[in-house]
Amino acid sequence: AEETHTACIYGRQQCIGGYCEGLGTNEPCWDGYPGGLDLDCKVGWYCLRSICVPQLPRGHTCHGEHPNECLRGHRCNLLSKRPQCALEYSLPDGVRSNEPSLCKSLYVSLITQECAQPPPSDNEGGDCSTDEACVRSDGSRGKCLCKRWWSGFGTPG
Repeated sequence: AEETHTACIYGRQQCIGGYCEGLGTNEPCWDGYPGGLDLDCKVGWYCLRSICVPQLPRGHTCHGEHPNECLRGHRCNLLSKRPQCALEYSLPDGVRSNEPSLCKSLYVSLITQECAQPPPSDNEGGDCSTDEACVRSDGSRGKCLCKRWWSGFGTPG
């Protein structure tokens, strides 16, 4: 059986074993593709200032200058004692974070900048169609999610 997908538009523009081969360390890249910033680079690399560089592992110092600076599933926590890559959903309440996705609670207090339990929404259990309708008591926005009990009448969120 002949392989039908043999051309790639990103990276080396070469298909190897059914996958597009990306560019490696210090190879020039372009981060302006509508489909993503790092399409020219290998998996595990990212395009920083037009050069492919390896993503940073957990605990490595980071600068928050690129959304894919840390390995997949990690984000740069700029508010830790030393800015470093941290595993998403791993930080307990009381730990400083600039990224809600790093917190087990998925919430960072606007006052303390620490992971915390989110305050109740002023519209808890009410109708919503956008996150703007789910304002919490501290002014932050909750998530408008589909109601499990939605009967087809009113808004589904």
